[in-house]
Parts: sequence; C-alpha cells; structure tokens
Amino acid sequence: MSHRGNRAYDYTLQPELNLNSLQQYGYAYDAGAQSDTSSPYSTYAPLEPHHPVASTSSSPVHGYGVTRSPPRARQYIPRPLDWRPDFIAHAGATTSQKGRNITITHDPTPRDLLDILAHKLPHPPICHDLRFPPMHARCIQLSRPTQLGPLTPSDLMRSATQPPVAHMRLYHYRLPWYIDIVGAAGRAVTVHDVLTQLHTHLSVALRVEDVDNEELCDDDRDDIRRACWRRCGAMQPDKLRRVDFLCELTVFEGLMRNVEDGTWEMVLRSQ
Repeated sequence: MSHRGNRAYDYTLQPELNLNSLQQYGYAYDAGAQSDTSSPYSTYAPLEPHHPVASTSSSPVHGYGVTRSPPRARQYIPRPLDWRPDFIAHAGATTSQKGRNITITHDPTPRDLLDILAHKLPHPPICHDLRFPPMHARCIQLSRPTQLGPLTPSDLMRSATQPPVAHMRLYHYRLPWYIDIVGAAGRAVTVHDVLTQLHTHLSVALRVEDVDNEELCDDDRDDIRRACWRRCGAMQPDKLRRVDFLCELTVFEGLMRNVEDGTWEMVLRSQ
C-alpha cells in the first residue's frame, strides 16, 4: 500500500462561532487574548500548550485566542487472531513472499489447474473484477484464444484441477485471510466453486478489529477506505468489505501453484 504524508488542514474561525464547542476537539478558549492582525490568513492552527494565537480578524475587538492541548495517541487493538499468521501489512508482493512462514503442507499432491484458471502471460485465461458477482467473469474463447467471452455452464461445472481435489486454499499478499474453497458435498472443486466462494468471502463486512489494529498503519487504513469509496461511491464504516483490502488490485487473472505448501496464489491486477 502506498505511503502518503499526513495532510494538514486550517479552519477559518468566525467570531460568531460557539467557542464552547471547541472544547470537545481539545481546544481551550482564552477570552483575554488579543487579536493579531499581522498575518494575512484568517486561520487558527494547533500550537504548543500555553502559547495562544489570536484569529486575524480585521478588528482586534473580535479576536479570539485559541490554544490546543497535546493530542492523545490513539490506542489500537492487537491484530485479529483469525488472520493468517504469515500476513505482513503494507508490504509488496516480493517482500510478503519472503516473509511467508511455510510450516504446514496443505496439499502435497502435484496438480494441474484447468486452463481457464491457470494464469499465463501474455494472455491471462480469465478476467474477473472481484468487486462484482461471478456472472461478470470472462474467459478466453477456444475459437479465438486472444479474446474473452462469457463462461458457459459447462465451463463452470468443470473440475478446477487435475487430478480433482475437494479443497483448495487460496491467498493473496494483500489479504490477511486464507480463502478456503470446498467442493459441494465433498466432491471436486469446480470453476463455479472457485468464483462464487471467492465472491462470498470477499463480500464479508469488515469488523472494527480488522481496520483499527496495530498491524496496520494510517496509510493502510486510508487505502482501504479509499477502495470502499471507489467501489460504492461513499465511505461509511458499514460498507467496508474484505475486498477493500485489495485496494486497486481487484481484477482476477487466475491462480498459480505454491509448490512449497500446496496453496494457490491469486494473480491480480489493477483495473
């Protein structure tokens, strides 16, 4: 996730403002302070304690001295216990792979992915924006290998791997969760299972502890909220979803096998 500097904001202080309301933001009102007309700006800004600054109203009579008490550091909770232990926040793909602690082999059997799901360059076999339902997924057409078209019912019912498997564990370096794909009634995982269960998992609402924890930095939280705004045109806490952890990397282009532990890496790109 990108790292951006904190933005500073100035707020215009009008004489008719109810100064009692400033106390809830950590400001104190000093009625005896004099106005300073030397500044060309009509603003107030946080200062060190006991160093009042007056508003620069055109008349000294209307000046207000406003000081701000030192801000208290926000306390964040520990990272959730259900996050995958090898998740590294605000790390790139290369860094995150170096940080993976492979201790459990999930599927030692060699398997090949179905061509629809096996990521290949320069023409990935599938294109699906994970912010939308699986019906919007497109795959390479056999008659025109360089063009994408809708998945057919027979495409969706095909086994995702050969030999077939009843459970696949997916991951991406930006997601703090594994995504476990299971076949219906213990049967083989199909393309339909992969796409629908991916969508179901990424549509889960974020909890407070998923965002306000000590593992994430402020830039991480800003990126998650910005992704929510792009997805639904608003940023409200109840609209945050797991897919927002992916930020701009929402286009699914297939899977790659991690031979170390038998898991499957999701290959994503930006829109």
